[in-house]
Amino acid sequence: MTRGRRVRCLRLAFVLLLSIAVACAEQETPAREVSLGGGELDARVYVPQGLPAGERALVVALHGCTQSAADYDDETGWTSLADDLKFVLLLPEQRLSNNPLRCFNWFLAGDGAVEGDGGEAGAIRRMIDDAVRRYAIAPARVYITGVSAGGAMTAVMLARHPRLFAGGAIIAGVPYGCVQAEGSLSAYYQGVRCMRDGAPGGEATSDWTQLVRSAAEHPTRGEPAWPRVSVWHGSDDGIVAYINAENLVKQWTAMHGIDQAPDAVEEKPGRFRHAVHVKDGEAVVELWTISGMGHAVPIDPEDGCGSPAPYIEDWNICASRRIAAFWGLGA
Repeated sequence: MTRGRRVRCLRLAFVLLLSIAVACAEQETPAREVSLGGGELDARVYVPQGLPAGERALVVALHGCTQSAADYDDETGWTSLADDLKFVLLLPEQRLSNNPLRCFNWFLAGDGAVEGDGGEAGAIRRMIDDAVRRYAIAPARVYITGVSAGGAMTAVMLARHPRLFAGGAIIAGVPYGCVQAEGSLSAYYQGVRCMRDGAPGGEATSDWTQLVRSAAEHPTRGEPAWPRVSVWHGSDDGIVAYINAENLVKQWTAMHGIDQAPDAVEEKPGRFRHAVHVKDGEAVVELWTISGMGHAVPIDPEDGCGSPAPYIEDWNICASRRIAAFWGLGA
């Protein structure tokens, strides 16, 4: 073999090896930072290896104030669950230019509190639509969860777009409609009062049902099939009062047309209380009260669920795993 031919063969072998390496990297390396149709927000996506074809699920997870998307994936246990149950994980991320504490602006009219198709709520909706197309997600298998401001924005998304979600989970959040002011300053003060007292719009009204129904109304499509909703709250939360969890249960049991008395209760004194509300043989609303917990997402590192971080605490119970089971993921 001549020297020139050997060089050409070596070059060809190098190109082939490089092509194989690139193909393997594309197949085996999960996507992380991506550009989706959010506009006002950034996004992080985790795609597990071995994602099956057909009927894929999407879980949207919204971080809390002072957190980023990268603070809310592995730490909460959602990444390992995505690996185990084979769903795509989408983590929208707030920009400092929108909120200096990285809180989702759930209380502002233009970001979802009053107007559901614009601002941050609209950006999250567009991200979901883009992810559904890009990753071949089954439209009936889209779920959303969040903590604190992310939990409040989860409530906004469930109320504004109930047809989009099969289920939601609100951790240390507030009900939709708790803030009804259109001015930014008024909305901020109503938001603070809502977190502290649980009063919608600063008024002593309990008509949580009409707030959601008005947000979700569609003149030609009729009433939607309401998503199942999991509510989590610490009994000692000093940032978002526990009454907000109770009001969330009032809101979503009413939307499902069932009463507020739970059909089943599991209680372990000093640990948790789990109340389940059933309709037509299926659990549609549940409330987890974690005894002694403050403002946090409960995890269980010893059982392979998450790792402690600010507002993510070890309480020997894995919220993400219980939420996924409630939604029926992996069933």
